[in-house]
Amino acid sequence: MAKSAKQKKPKPDIVEMWLERDLTAAAKAGELSRAYGVEDELRRATAVLAAGRNPILAGESGVGKTSILHELVCRAVEGDGPPCLRESQVLEFSVRKCTGYLKQGEPVAEKLRELIVELAGRGSDVVAYFSDFDLGWHYDLESAFESMGHRLANPVIGEGALLTVREMFEWHSRLERDFVVVEVAEPNLSRTRGILEAWAAVRAREIGVKVPDRRVLETALELANRFLAHGRFPSKIIEPMGRLLATSLGTEGLSEADVVDDFCRSYGLPRQLIDHDIPLDIDELSEDFRNKVLGQDEAVDAMVDMVGRIKAGLIDPRRPFGVFLFVGPTGVGKTHLARILADFLGGSADRLIRLNMADYPEERHAATLFGDSEAQAASQKRGLLTLRIVGQPVAVLLLDEFEKSNALVHDRFLQLFDEGSFINGAGQTIPCRSLIIIATSNAGAELWRGGALGFLGSKNSDAMAEELNRKLEEHFRFEFLNRFDRVVQFRQLTREIIRQIALRELELLEQRSGLLQRNLTVEYDEDVVDWLTAHGYDPYYGARFLRRTIEREVSTPLAELIVKSGSARSQSIALEVRGRRLRARWAKLEKRTSKNRETVRTESSPSKSETRKLDRGAVVSESEALLERSAAIREKLKTKQVEYDELLQTMNRDADFWSDRNAARHQLERFRVLDVEIRIERRLAGSFVRLEEKLKLRDDEFELSVLARSLEVASNAMREWRERFAAESGKALWIVISKHDPTISSSEWIVEMARMEISWCRRLELEVELAAYVHAGGELTRLVLEVSGPGAELYLAMEEGIHRRSRSPQRDLRVRVQVLAQGLGPSKAVDVRSHNPRRKFMGHTANCRGSLALKNKGQTLEFLGFDAPTLKQLLADLEISLAEDAGSSDVARAYGEPGRGAHDPRTDASLPRLKDAMKGRLEPLLKAWRQKSE
Repeated sequence: MAKSAKQKKPKPDIVEMWLERDLTAAAKAGELSRAYGVEDELRRATAVLAAGRNPILAGESGVGKTSILHELVCRAVEGDGPPCLRESQVLEFSVRKCTGYLKQGEPVAEKLRELIVELAGRGSDVVAYFSDFDLGWHYDLESAFESMGHRLANPVIGEGALLTVREMFEWHSRLERDFVVVEVAEPNLSRTRGILEAWAAVRAREIGVKVPDRRVLETALELANRFLAHGRFPSKIIEPMGRLLATSLGTEGLSEADVVDDFCRSYGLPRQLIDHDIPLDIDELSEDFRNKVLGQDEAVDAMVDMVGRIKAGLIDPRRPFGVFLFVGPTGVGKTHLARILADFLGGSADRLIRLNMADYPEERHAATLFGDSEAQAASQKRGLLTLRIVGQPVAVLLLDEFEKSNALVHDRFLQLFDEGSFINGAGQTIPCRSLIIIATSNAGAELWRGGALGFLGSKNSDAMAEELNRKLEEHFRFEFLNRFDRVVQFRQLTREIIRQIALRELELLEQRSGLLQRNLTVEYDEDVVDWLTAHGYDPYYGARFLRRTIEREVSTPLAELIVKSGSARSQSIALEVRGRRLRARWAKLEKRTSKNRETVRTESSPSKSETRKLDRGAVVSESEALLERSAAIREKLKTKQVEYDELLQTMNRDADFWSDRNAARHQLERFRVLDVEIRIERRLAGSFVRLEEKLKLRDDEFELSVLARSLEVASNAMREWRERFAAESGKALWIVISKHDPTISSSEWIVEMARMEISWCRRLELEVELAAYVHAGGELTRLVLEVSGPGAELYLAMEEGIHRRSRSPQRDLRVRVQVLAQGLGPSKAVDVRSHNPRRKFMGHTANCRGSLALKNKGQTLEFLGFDAPTLKQLLADLEISLAEDAGSSDVARAYGEPGRGAHDPRTDASLPRLKDAMKGRLEPLLKAWRQKSE
């Protein structure tokens, strides 16, 4: 019979299933760690053994339990120590190892009883040592251990966590007949120093390195004591020193600098904080924090002062590094400062342990955080707080919205604040001396609501602070507030601070991979920053709202522009305020402005050659005409300012204004709109004011050149105002392209013109769709496009008129273009019917039709459309506009003339290639049209 390809491993005998190693043999080979400064513990363990009972070394991890047992075995091998260990073989057994051989659900107790039988048969040859005696609690081994204690000839030695061992003895009290708990406590600092010195001397000789200087050991001990609250002496100092000694092989010896270097690398702490030889520049640290947390100088000073005390070693060693209560409105930097502090301490915001205390409003939640002594699961006994902070050398514990947690939760934190530790549900003492504890509260936040936008009226900061203190006493007892090292009041952010945050967020936006990978930059001016300042701050959520606003109002239009374009048209994207929203468009790199890219409207003088060309009368006349046209801006600005002031007074007078959130939001949104528009229009109006001032000084030749420059700036301002006004109006339009010469077929030219207008609209980032068309006498006679978007009326006005296509020697083709506003007539008066689709037209299939009777011409037009409501509105508007026949009959543009692709006779502007015109590249014609229109 063939052997199986996969042979089954032979099952180990019962001793092998439990055996970790032979400690007696290891001691003879010099492989066991020795213990130093533990004579009291050795005497107690020896006394228990001498009495014929079984010692259980119990204590926290790292206090030296295993080293004590190893020391006993080593002394026994050397001929000293308890006789029972000198005359027998000490074997280390492990519950954990045995469970690795068992199937799920297979009882461990049965295997332990088999081991007892085996060891009992060996008489006094073996001393059993269980390195994880406390695991007996989890596998119900108490009865088996009891049996082992009185059945074996030699003593049984155990080791385990003190609290678990106690639970085993409480649950199975008969263990006390044969077993004795020998508690091993953490040595104090003085005793640890002696242990460290003795261990270092022996270890250095063993590996052949120089014995560390006492100052080196003292430095290591001080760092571990100050910054490693978790872990226990001597383990937490022996382990890093053992690593350092091993790495010092082949060197002249270990120095204090080596200790500090290793400590910084191992625990991620900044060297300037822990190294006495490196000064900490408090002023520089304060400036760094202030640049990151804007507008909160008091809070920054409190944190910097605490860091200074940590550096100097003047923190009370019995308490946490700092206990603070951060109070103030939401979104002003409380959590952000905690994150900055965590980043400074550990080079990462991961050092921030954050708990939302609003999740713990009931009394039972105190047990959730600090541990439930009656719970079954070990994690629930220890509690969430233990699980979160154990293992962190230095960390920031942030207790968000602390006032929303239960009063019993507050009381449990009192011990932590006072003593730098707490006892969890498992009975463990959890040290917190290396924590910085920050509780935050929004209590009294309503007092500051709206302050950033100027809604606080006559209240000053001192008065607000006093009111805030009263609010805190309503939420917290005085004795609790008194436990904080400092109550830090965060102020409402000012408009200027919000503006700086907006600028910073825009700069961070440019560092995102989507822009960096495409080598794109983003341009923006003062108007954009003003818009974000007004819309990115919320009285209820503070500046936290700003980031969401940037994602929604900046990132989204940027993304749409990038993904729709496929490949970049430029290296720069311009952000601008249009139609009360932010819009993104491609811009030219050379138009980039100052470093922070805020527009600077300068009025520098023209060059001497330009000055000679100036005509005094023309400049003065044009200046006066421009000022007359600007009267509309000034009047509009005054009207908005009145409304703005009235809104502000309403918000200040009504004490309950902010309590009704829905009512407040409506007025707040209107306030934001006015705030942005007024600031923008003030800047524009300022150009006209300066032009008036220069106009008074026109007699001097030099002043004439300055006046000319002021005129140019004011003209640009007027152009910008007109564009902005058109963008804000956001009117939807119809572009009607119709046959002009009744005797010539113009179908192809109408289609070409429609495609040109579609391309032009898309270059302007306007929405454009084919709305309807008319076929009469077998040819296309009319075609209508629907256009909408910011500035549509302003940009498309130049299309109005006759568009002529030269066809020498044939007669020229002419079509008429009308730009009509939507909504001129009621759509309900027009009858629109369904249409059976036959074939596509320009990629669309008509599904509705409607008739339009032109009574003044005795003509009826049959329109085919693609959307019934759209066609209904179109026919209603055309019934009014075509009846009036108000369209221009002037030649708007000529195409295909010799030497010119397209020519506008009204401005004398031209495009050299017809191809450019047909692809909608009409920007030069628009520029000339705008200049003429001014």
